[in-house]
Amino acid sequence: MSPFTKASQYVRESLAKTTVQLGMERIFERFLCQFVYWKVRQLQPELVFFIAQAPVCAELLKQLQREGFRTAFWFVENYQLFPYWKEIAPHCEYFFTIQRGDFFQQLDELRAFNHFYLPGACNPGVHRPQELSLEEAARYSAQISMVGFGYFNRLMVFQGLADYPLKLWGPGWERARELHRFIQCSTEVDAETAAKIYTASAINLNLHSSSHTAGVAPGGDFVNPRTFELAACRAFQLTDERTELAELFSIGSEIITFRDVVDLREKIDYYLAHPAERLEVAERARLRALSDHTFAIRMRQMLRSIYPARWLDRRTIGVEDPDLRERLLRDMPPDHDLLPVVKAYEGERVTAKGLIEKLARNSGRPSPAEIALRWISFTLSQGLRQ
Repeated sequence: MSPFTKASQYVRESLAKTTVQLGMERIFERFLCQFVYWKVRQLQPELVFFIAQAPVCAELLKQLQREGFRTAFWFVENYQLFPYWKEIAPHCEYFFTIQRGDFFQQLDELRAFNHFYLPGACNPGVHRPQELSLEEAARYSAQISMVGFGYFNRLMVFQGLADYPLKLWGPGWERARELHRFIQCSTEVDAETAAKIYTASAINLNLHSSSHTAGVAPGGDFVNPRTFELAACRAFQLTDERTELAELFSIGSEIITFRDVVDLREKIDYYLAHPAERLEVAERARLRALSDHTFAIRMRQMLRSIYPARWLDRRTIGVEDPDLRERLLRDMPPDHDLLPVVKAYEGERVTAKGLIEKLARNSGRPSPAEIALRWISFTLSQGLRQ
């Protein structure tokens, strides 16, 4: 946790419902942005990487850009609920999102063209199956639980589950009187506690927030971080249908989805009665999360979008690496302009040198990544330093 978190909370809570609250929050935000600026000046990083809700503003980004610092932002929130991206995105050199489609179109309209799809992820050091003490097991165990904010659409859906043994963790649920008896705490739950709740719950409900529906959002276009965190904890989850989910997990095998309250109730009944199936699904989800959806993997994907040729280390040029093709297919972003070249080697052994030779035979205008890859080859042949 940032050392400034408590100070920020104090400013917000001590001045709550006063006329100066908003003004003081903005002053504190400007202070944090200036602090970030001077730390960047002190550290001189090659890349300044921000994540959603980090202390950042348009003026800070413009100041960093003027001084030659590269910037990237990972917006891991629903752009429809949190519109502050409109101020940030046009001034970021690279902007990563968990949504595509209409969001990409709106980013283009703001001339924030360097945008990339980068889904959420898990931290295996935190999001893992927990060994609970007897006291923790008694505290956190549940037949059905939900950790998260009580958004309006969640309140509507969960009132339709009021005859089930629910446990609800997080702020916002108190707004629905019918759910009061299920509330375990009304404050945000930290990651370590959440992992214990996930482990101790037979069924974890994962209903994505929606700003425009009273239930499950039709065509929901993002996958929240909780999906990956639950999977990494080997926690069985029921999540609402999402357009991007099938690219990330195998529906029906690694993750179970529901389309409305009626469907959700049927699946709760079924999986409460079939604990062995729950465990099998949860184990497959964990293996998938660890192989494809960790933060380490996401950071490699992000850096390969920013530095399109650096996924190929200079030292691999000309070296036989029988696993190179599989490694590249696993790690390269799905829209990487060198992906078709790598796929063309199906059934063959591919080396870095072979890639360069194949590119040299290609006709047409080379992409920036192809140019960078050929430059690596040239520097090596001339004995120059990259």
